Amino acid sequence: MENNSEDILDITAESVTIKERVHLPPKKRALLILSVTAAIIVLAAALIAVFTVRNACVKPIKQFFRSVETADGEIFAECLPPWVTDDFKGERPADYYEENMLKESLAELEEDYGDRIRLSMREEQRVRLDESALNGLKKQLGDDAEIAKAYDIVVSYTIKGSMRSETKRREFVVCKSEGKWVMAKVPNTIL
Repeated sequence: MENNSEDILDITAESVTIKERVHLPPKKRALLILSVTAAIIVLAAALIAVFTVRNACVKPIKQFFRSVETADGEIFAECLPPWVTDDFKGERPADYYEENMLKESLAELEEDYGDRIRLSMREEQRVRLDESALNGLKKQLGDDAEIAKAYDIVVSYTIKGSMRSETKRREFVVCKSEGKWVMAKVPNTIL
């Protein structure tokens, strides 16, 4: 067989044409861009909502530790349920807890751990209370307790001062009452 130079296919960059892109009419292109943008926004909103709802029930526990760290009765009163704070007739719950619990507790912590007390916490376990446990909690708390849902949450927390630090574990019951997450009961001991 004879090799004829005319039979050889010559492909050069000049002979190859590449389509730059598929042409869509302007209305379809705008609709496609709008659809993709809407899908991204919906996905981002769903992720933010899941993250926020998941962490909302831990907020009263974080407030509790912050109130102890600063001996701030206002922060402490925010994490209490309405059936506890409504029982205070003449005195503000924030003032009562600050004077009778928080300042003493902070002084004890400073005596044991040193100055500049810092408290940090990490959630270890969360169990949603089923209907039976929720009814038992409502009976225990009394008729005034309006509870939509509740969790039993175990946290490990670290007490750190200028002299030493220590990590402990503690269990909290938090509940959603009147649209707000609160601690189900006032802790009988601070730490």
